[in-house]
Amino acid sequence: MFRKKDLLLVVITLFLACAKSADQVVAWRPNQPEAGDKITIIFAPERLVQHSSTDLSIFMVYQLLQNNGTKTFRIPMNPNNNQWQATIKTEPGTFLLRLKFEDNLDRAEDNKGLGWSIVLKNEAGNIPRNAHLNLGLIQSRVNQPGSIVDYARAVEELRKELASYPDNFQAWYHIWEIQLKKSGNSSTSLTAIQAELDSILTTTPESADLHFLAFQTCWKLLNNYQSAIQHGDSLLAKFSSFSNKEEVSYALLFLKNPNDPGRLDAELINYANQTNNPAYLKKIYYRLGYSLRQRQETKQAINFIEKYLELEPNDIHARLDLANSTANMNAHSD
Repeated sequence: MFRKKDLLLVVITLFLACAKSADQVVAWRPNQPEAGDKITIIFAPERLVQHSSTDLSIFMVYQLLQNNGTKTFRIPMNPNNNQWQATIKTEPGTFLLRLKFEDNLDRAEDNKGLGWSIVLKNEAGNIPRNAHLNLGLIQSRVNQPGSIVDYARAVEELRKELASYPDNFQAWYHIWEIQLKKSGNSSTSLTAIQAELDSILTTTPESADLHFLAFQTCWKLLNNYQSAIQHGDSLLAKFSSFSNKEEVSYALLFLKNPNDPGRLDAELINYANQTNNPAYLKKIYYRLGYSLRQRQETKQAINFIEKYLELEPNDIHARLDLANSTANMNAHSD
């Protein structure tokens, strides 16, 4: 009888041990939060410990990721025995909550630079689009290059995105991007990616997002510029409006004029007269200013550098270059 009780206690102990998550530093309530919920974060610090001569204060830094941007907050936590707690009021439309912790000694605990992330369900109780995609990008550090990455976890998250949203083709792009990073751009990986892309193109209904996947993959991953041009031209011909139209149009100028700087500059000037997107105008004016200066067309170069500085007035290097170019032109005109 006692042996059975002892055995039962062992089983319960093992069950509890197995039931504990692999990461006990951070926990939250409710277990499966939805956007708009109040979420209580429980933090058991591993590195942020009491200093012998200083009262410890811990702050939680958290980000609310939404489709229209990211909001960041820093709030104090309350001690509770060996843990610390804080409550966050999330907002409708939030799909990912990111966390890290700091103390009053300027130390941080951030899960090796990756932080902790919580996917929030939407008001209908579903995992929202782009939640697992963004979590995959965080794990692979695509948006924040660094030495700490978790490629296996990143691919896992990206495949979760595809399981819920098969038409979110950017997940495929980033899976292939990780595959090439891990293989060192091996020919085997390039061939496998091309085969997967061809399969998706032949089995999936045509859409702008699908063509953009093909364009982006051929251009940035496979270095197949001719195929990239074909997909880009097809995109512009078949779809009058899509979210990446500016990126495709701009990239095609370079893909089609790789060895003719004069013609490329002429195409860029023409494009600048057609777009009002300040991000692309800055790129164009900057490129034209320095390209024309290299060809000794100083007056035109100065004109484009001045246009660039109207959009980017805090670029000190460009201001110095403008001053030098103006001085050199005036010196030669004397």
